[in-house]
Amino acid sequence: MGLGNANLIFPTGTLAICGALAGWPRVSTSALGYLDRKVFRSVFRNPPDNLLYNAVPLRVKGRARAFIGGLIAPIGSLIGGGLLLLLPFIPITWFLRALIGGTTIAYAISALVVRKRYSHALVTMLEQEDFSFLLSSASELTVTDSATLNWLTKKLKESTSSDFTIFVAKLISQVGGNAAIPILGQIVRTGNAHVRSTIIDILVAADLRGDTVGELYTEFLNDPDGRVRRSAIAGLEQLTGPESEQFLEQALDLLPDPDIDVRAQVIPPLIQSGDFFYLASAIQSLSQLVENESPALRARGVRVLGQVKDARFIRNLVPYLDDPDDWVRTEAAAAIESLAQDKIPARAVTPLMEHLRHLSNDPVERVRRAAIVVLERIDTEEAYRILASFLTDSSHQVRETAIDALVRIGKPVIPIISPALEASDPQLRKMATVVLSRVQREQFGDLIESRINDSLLAIYHNYSRVEALSPYTDHHGISVLQSMLQEQNHQLSNDIFYLLATNHDPEAVRVIAESLNSNTARVRANAVEALEALTTPQMAQVIAPLFDSKISRARLLRIGAETWEITYPDTAEAIHQLATAPDDPSSRAIMAFALGEIGVTLSAEETQPAKPRRPSPTDLLGKLIDDDSVGANPRGRPLEQAQDLPLREKQKMRRPRPSAPLDKLTRAYSRQPLSLAEIEKLLQVALADPVPDVRLAAQSATRMLAGQRVTDVTSEEETMLSTIERIIFLKKVPFFQGMMIDQLKVLAAICEEEFFAGDTPIFAQGDPGGVLYVVVSGKVAIEREGQRKGSTVRLATIEAYSYFGEMSLFDKGPRSAAARAIQDTMTLRLRREPLVALVHRYPDLS
Repeated sequence: MGLGNANLIFPTGTLAICGALAGWPRVSTSALGYLDRKVFRSVFRNPPDNLLYNAVPLRVKGRARAFIGGLIAPIGSLIGGGLLLLLPFIPITWFLRALIGGTTIAYAISALVVRKRYSHALVTMLEQEDFSFLLSSASELTVTDSATLNWLTKKLKESTSSDFTIFVAKLISQVGGNAAIPILGQIVRTGNAHVRSTIIDILVAADLRGDTVGELYTEFLNDPDGRVRRSAIAGLEQLTGPESEQFLEQALDLLPDPDIDVRAQVIPPLIQSGDFFYLASAIQSLSQLVENESPALRARGVRVLGQVKDARFIRNLVPYLDDPDDWVRTEAAAAIESLAQDKIPARAVTPLMEHLRHLSNDPVERVRRAAIVVLERIDTEEAYRILASFLTDSSHQVRETAIDALVRIGKPVIPIISPALEASDPQLRKMATVVLSRVQREQFGDLIESRINDSLLAIYHNYSRVEALSPYTDHHGISVLQSMLQEQNHQLSNDIFYLLATNHDPEAVRVIAESLNSNTARVRANAVEALEALTTPQMAQVIAPLFDSKISRARLLRIGAETWEITYPDTAEAIHQLATAPDDPSSRAIMAFALGEIGVTLSAEETQPAKPRRPSPTDLLGKLIDDDSVGANPRGRPLEQAQDLPLREKQKMRRPRPSAPLDKLTRAYSRQPLSLAEIEKLLQVALADPVPDVRLAAQSATRMLAGQRVTDVTSEEETMLSTIERIIFLKKVPFFQGMMIDQLKVLAAICEEEFFAGDTPIFAQGDPGGVLYVVVSGKVAIEREGQRKGSTVRLATIEAYSYFGEMSLFDKGPRSAAARAIQDTMTLRLRREPLVALVHRYPDLS
């Protein structure tokens, strides 16, 4: 019947039923109308409608629904309601009959139009959309007559779109069998390079065979486009086999090919052939790649070496683990990881171990994860000890990979990991507990609860420090420090559930964690009950408030104080703790910079003359009470005696002013927790810190206290801005506010300082992009050419803690406007190339 005809069943039936209802309004016809609305509609209308909807192009499906639901349906309802309002003024009999008949006829006509347009819409859809999902079932199709294949061939010849040509070619290859070979051969000879390479790939995927196909592949080995040559040699390898003389001879001829991808494709099978005639030439070509000065070519050569699938080549790959280029080291590590799936040759173990010792500090996360996989396959105690060093890796993914590897090794790692339970590093203690608990739960499983308790205690201590630093929140350094403490709490919360998953079902723990973050109180309450079953009621009652967005920080601190009987630090104590934290150089560095900001505020308050305080309502109220008390008679004394009392005794008799408690609170809050002398003392300690970032931050703070500008750099300093200053500036920029402090620290390392004098152009309209600027100080005008020649229009003025140039950061497109420094301006410049390399090192940044 077809979908188009099936779509006419319901409109035709509805037309007949409505005609009967209009001509013979009886109970029987009314029953038919009810069945039409309730039964026939769901059976005969909805399924065809849904199938017809597939003919709507994918890119406009949403707009089609919005048009129908947002315009057609409301307007139709409005018209229907208006017609019903006419019933009191029009004879109901003929009006209802005309209304029913007219709308039914219109509906039937629209169904006929839809049927007519359906085939056209389907063809349009095929031309415009990607229908690879339809091809998944194409293998089940069979051509019963040549008419279908001829129709597809006709559509293929009529096509003016490369995408539609490729789509129809896929259909022909999968439904036409060997009959498709001459059809596709004709198209591949007349199409552009993209069509030629793709149709050859289609022939390879369809596994079509025969002399005609082999001749076609051989013909296109001389194609001027490298993509076509790569597709042709891949097809020839599949057709004749990688060990056939026909393929190897053609592959040998392609070794001098100018396209690096073609050479890289033929080298592995030539080496794997084992024939010296082919092997020598392939090795020579490969040596030209791996010894090239270009890092890109070296990386490609290392990848090709890993594709040979011979573990003996691990020795040749090992030296590239020390290559200065990140991409080369990554390819070498990935190739060794792939080749090490089989047994590592004994001769390769010793040189491999010498290089693996240093990979725990490699900046590229992918390299470190590959090193873990290789170390797991080396059955020595030294390999296990190197694996244990990855437990403190900065990447959560690397730590998990190391834990899984150690757990798979099993009991041999227990004597190596056990000493870490007493380590000073809390992260190492935590990860060691996870490993040992998973290896031997009976002996070490009880330690999980202790590590969870440690994490909870650290979380509540961090909350207390955030609260203690509240008086200084308006300082940028303190604000960033508070953000860092909150990020630490987030990571500690994740660690709690990671620890729980060690002894319990990970999926159940995941569901509990997600439920605790729910906005529904009932769901959170159920999660707390489930958490009590996994831990203890006491521990669950301490964990649950951490996920309650409505609970106050003061309430959280009370819960912590009641649970552990701890005393929280005040502001001065919190500053001292963070400024001297022995195991947290980031806290020391940020606090050193923040001390400079606090010191500048203190100096300004000491040098600024005191301004008369504006009277407050409490002062006026106190004044009224004081005036009334002058004539008041003290209890138990005659008025005359009261007037004769000394002034001091009169003051004792007065009632306290209502403003007195408020004044006390104001004085207590306005009192600075640290004096300028204490700040300078802490900065002296920071200047002698062994960590360079802390010393640089302290130098920046010292400059601030001395009233120097950010561009006043001492001869000992290499840059104007320390890493901490860059982090603080980036954190205040909206473009980077969603990033964590650790991520900003990595990003700050590749930011370049650039100073522009006043009235200096930064870039012109139309210049290539690829650079984002963050204004540290000064002002920048964003301007565009005006309609008159030589005129400009100012679009915006960019000031400190703002950014510009982000629109063309990744695509290097032309600048849509010009940028000019209005006054002396200091900027941080972020270029595309180092940013892409940084994302390669740290995938989480993406």
